Amino acid sequence: MAFKEKRRILATREVKSAADDGLSAAAMKAKFFADHEEREIQRLSANIINHQLKRLELKLKQFAEVETLLMKEYELVEKRRQRFAAERARVMASRFGSAGVASAVNLPPAMTTNTNISNNRQQVMSASPSQPSVSGFGNLPLNHPSTTFMQRQPMFSFGPRLPLSAIQSSSSAPSANVMLGPQGSGQPSLSRPMSRPVSGTSSGLG
Repeated sequence: MAFKEKRRILATREVKSAADDGLSAAAMKAKFFADHEEREIQRLSANIINHQLKRLELKLKQFAEVETLLMKEYELVEKRRQRFAAERARVMASRFGSAGVASAVNLPPAMTTNTNISNNRQQVMSASPSQPSVSGFGNLPLNHPSTTFMQRQPMFSFGPRLPLSAIQSSSSAPSANVMLGPQGSGQPSLSRPMSRPVSGTSSGLG
């Protein structure tokens, strides 16, 4: 019985040691596999990162090439713009220069015509009398009360105006009596209507 118990105890110990050895071996192998997988993952991730970096470098190179091309095109366009601006300025200068010369050539005749017109106006103004007199009334001055009344009368008269020839033919001594009072006192007489001859006289004065 003792032998069986010893054998059983040894068997259990062997089983335990074998299990411990197997577990330790499995743990070591699992650790090895884990390390291997970790290294593989790191390698793959490094490869992916390197691949992405290479792609980014290629894109950056393409962007740099495009930028250089754009800069060259910009320089060409800027040179063309400057050339066009210079040509436009030259054309505008030539046009305005020719227009200025033409205006300078045409300016003296215009000035002479303006001076002639002003001289004619001055001559007409100087030729007009200072105190015009009405024909048919003698040397009657215009500052007489009757003449002032005659000058103010047309703004209230609305009748038709007579021609100047009819007024000149009818302007005689009776017309003078009409203009002056019966005693010759110089007071205006309002017994007869004076709207028509006065309006004609004012038209003759105008």
